Amino acid sequence: MKVWKSICKTMKYAVSCIFPVLACALFCACASAGSEDDEDLAPEFEISGIELAPAREQGFSDNSHFLMAWNILGPVKAETSGAFQAQSVPGEKDLNGSRRAPKGARWHVIRFSSDGEEELAGIADFSGRITGKTDRKSIFYACATLKADSRMENMILKTGSCGKLRVWINGVSVSDYGKERRVCLPDTDSVEGITLRKGLNRIVVKYMDNDGDYAKERKFSLRFTDALGRPCRIR
Repeated sequence: MKVWKSICKTMKYAVSCIFPVLACALFCACASAGSEDDEDLAPEFEISGIELAPAREQGFSDNSHFLMAWNILGPVKAETSGAFQAQSVPGEKDLNGSRRAPKGARWHVIRFSSDGEEELAGIADFSGRITGKTDRKSIFYACATLKADSRMENMILKTGSCGKLRVWINGVSVSDYGKERRVCLPDTDSVEGITLRKGLNRIVVKYMDNDGDYAKERKFSLRFTDALGRPCRIR
């Protein structure tokens, strides 16, 4: 009986003394986490579906045939003229929604549209829409996820841009334009033999300003067709 009373007394002491200490430590940890500045946390990826467009849509292209919903990270300063070929952000080809923006950059969730009569369909125009020091030559990343109901083989990736443009699909570099400034027109560049796997496909675009008044003209476009050129619908 004396032994049992001794054990009970020890347990009572532990509960009364140790538990408050643990509770206090837990509270402090939670408070510390909650006080962290969450403004630069990357937002969740936009997830869009992709499918071959119906026959009635195969003779023209509109916004529904282009990837128009993007999470854009920037501006990231282009330190040198060779910054486009270098890795400007660690693990750039695998950027995902849990990555914190580097100093001076932020994530921007933008769903683009081109509703004017004179505007071309499918252009992701983020000129003047990104806050920060964008008056210098900069790098931006545009990220999205495409969900395919089935495996899509022998697809064609069609892109256009004002500045330099690189595209990764599921971590693999599939397109690379690193030349001089040009007018942004859809379908300027085409890459055949693209495969989109069943389920989620991560699309990462790296955009870098070219010479000229780049801060006022930052545009690119991206869409997929099948091997016969029939467009896909993004939903």
